[in-house]
Amino acid sequence: MLRLGITTLEQLSAKADRGPVRAAVSCQLYEEARGSDETPERRQKLQSEVLRRLRFPNGTYKRTHPSRFDQFDCQVVEASCELAGKGPLRLLDLGVSDATTSVDLWDRLEAKLARELQFVATDKYIEIEIRSHASGRLHFAFDSSGELIQVRHGRFVSNCYGPESWKRFPVNRWLLERKVPRLVTKYRSGEDGDFSSRRVRLIGHRALELERRSPGFQTGECDLFDLPEGPFEVVRAMNILNPGYFDENRLKTALNGIHRVLVPGGLLVVGANEEAGSKVEGGVYRRSASGFEFISQADGACRIHSLIMERATGVS
Repeated sequence: MLRLGITTLEQLSAKADRGPVRAAVSCQLYEEARGSDETPERRQKLQSEVLRRLRFPNGTYKRTHPSRFDQFDCQVVEASCELAGKGPLRLLDLGVSDATTSVDLWDRLEAKLARELQFVATDKYIEIEIRSHASGRLHFAFDSSGELIQVRHGRFVSNCYGPESWKRFPVNRWLLERKVPRLVTKYRSGEDGDFSSRRVRLIGHRALELERRSPGFQTGECDLFDLPEGPFEVVRAMNILNPGYFDENRLKTALNGIHRVLVPGGLLVVGANEEAGSKVEGGVYRRSASGFEFISQADGACRIHSLIMERATGVS
């Protein structure tokens, strides 16, 4: 059985109206949706559907929703407002997907905070490059490190990570494993060099608009295991420090890095949930000299609470 991909906004819109899109969606539609005549809410929905099935080399997806952490955000704002200091409050937001939830938190902090806010919203995959053949039939999408993440050939769209199953869609897998390598080899050899290139930022319209109008808000790429120097008063990591993504040693490494870039007394905010409005399992922690102190819990306990508190006792 063959499953064709979604290659036009009309197809994407029709599929999205019937529920979550299950076929692979061409990355090119992300920018097309941004420039469409749809309402901002509709553009957000279409862009989210483009990203929903796209998997990245580290195994993560870009899936998020507006108002996803509303109640927990209130706790974070309250704790942030209690931090001492007269200078700017510097906040590093990790694994932000398309930065929709970063804008949610920014809006709440701006309304309550009595000091300047410097907000850095980061994700490992903020920008991709799409290289298109002059024929209009062949397109490659690469992440910023040059890893191939998607191939489109005509109506066939294949995600290189998280592909279709052999059992349900054997033709798709055959094409991915037999035809796609030949296309990539031909492209890399320069045998047919008639390609154009453009970069696409996988950032939602609200975040882009905020970045344009406010010098205190910026987005950028950042590896969880290679953080900027900072220092920061607050580091938030929502739906990224998950045991399903990283083993215990990697999570400990990430926590050590966060501890390094936080100021003494700074806040670590960790949590995870599913859809918007669903229960958040998380907590707010304060950086101490040896590790972290527990401040407050979200709806449910943080999934890595024990690891964070191990770091508090100096266990690395």
